[in-house]
Amino acid sequence: MVEAFATIVHDQWPTYPNWAIAAVASVLCFLIGLTYSTQGGYFMMDLVDHFCSNYALVFLTGLECFVVGWLGDIQGLSKDVEVTLGPGLAKVWVVCIKYIDPAICFLIVLYNIVKDFADGGYEGYPAGSQAFGWLIFIGFGAIVAVGAFFPQIFLALQTDGGGIQLEESSDEALDNPASGSVVTGTPPSAVVHPPVTAAEDKI
Repeated sequence: MVEAFATIVHDQWPTYPNWAIAAVASVLCFLIGLTYSTQGGYFMMDLVDHFCSNYALVFLTGLECFVVGWLGDIQGLSKDVEVTLGPGLAKVWVVCIKYIDPAICFLIVLYNIVKDFADGGYEGYPAGSQAFGWLIFIGFGAIVAVGAFFPQIFLALQTDGGGIQLEESSDEALDNPASGSVVTGTPPSAVVHPPVTAAEDKI
């Protein structure tokens, strides 16, 4: 987990050394982990696991499928899969992404909400603990809402030259490599192609 976090941060801000990022991440994770080492650590872990696994992750999975299937370009996704792996998305995957997965995920979240309220709260935890659990769920949703309606906030955190920017991978991109980038919005004049070596020129 620390390595994945350090890699993401280093890709966005390459000026920071890996060891410094890993050190900060390790200290933060250690301090957060101390809460699970106390006498109430088991209850804290149970509370966080319930609201993260049964609410936040399931809700975000359904929301992601809904966005990709209904608001995104699922045909373009199928072409990307075809370019990358060979065969495109089967129709059953399209049906799952657009209909089945969002319905199941949202029904699971709705069932958990009704069950918790009918039981007077999850496992009879105090009101303060219940509020903390709901804040976890709301916090995940708030991050998604901010990214959807105010993307400039996250774009402002990106630095020039940091991160790996994907170029277009559709059939049109392969047929017309000088058309620029669909993913990053790079104009054709800004696309930098590697120089051709002498060996490649002979081939």
